Amino acid sequence: MSGGTGPDELRNELAAAHRIAARLGFVDLIHNHFSARLVDANDKFLMTPYGYWFSEVTKSSLLEIDNSGEIAGRDMNPAGFIIHEAIYSARSDVKAVFHTHTKAGVAVSVMQRGLLPISQYALRFYGKVAYHDYEGATLVPGERKRLQECVRDPNVSILVLRNHGMVTLGASVADAFLKMYFLDRACGVQISLCNSGESLIEPPAEICELTARQFLGSEEEDMDKKLALEWSALKRLVADETMDYEQ
Repeated sequence: MSGGTGPDELRNELAAAHRIAARLGFVDLIHNHFSARLVDANDKFLMTPYGYWFSEVTKSSLLEIDNSGEIAGRDMNPAGFIIHEAIYSARSDVKAVFHTHTKAGVAVSVMQRGLLPISQYALRFYGKVAYHDYEGATLVPGERKRLQECVRDPNVSILVLRNHGMVTLGASVADAFLKMYFLDRACGVQISLCNSGESLIEPPAEICELTARQFLGSEEEDMDKKLALEWSALKRLVADETMDYEQ
């Protein structure tokens, strides 16, 4: 899945992702943050401006930050910067990083076994989930290095921040968003079963592995096409906001 997008189009895509997230309810006041690595500028990325509702983000309001955290005259979320910068520094293949505190995601982050392979939604992430223990507000000295160790394996595309929330790692804005969407679905299914009293069926490991491979697809071109269709469908949800967020 290609992350090769020009700076202007990348801003449009990331702004659209914020508006779609707002429309779907993936918001927590001003405390979630999305980012996208700038093409041909590996040490810089775009990120949610601090203090904005997702529904207020436009392409021109997105922050451009370098890996030292330097930014002129604008506020950024310092804890958010550490999470995003740590991941980009550890993984050159990652082009977008999304962090959310959805109710379902936070609930699963607290569970001892984390994300369970009990639904087709969850199986797409089988073998791709890493966990980082809670250390406070992500400002503890040395935590950046520990975050990097969690995601250094190139197979990792989901980072569960224990007692905190979820992070998705994508090859593009669309990829990171769709991972977030299906991850929240998986978490929602899991927490809805917590008080059911029923024994849960976990498919055998070989079936879990097979399903995860099937979601990767046999042809990258086919997967790119599917992702493009899903992303186009999501962007149609906020078609009425295009003139606003592309400012």
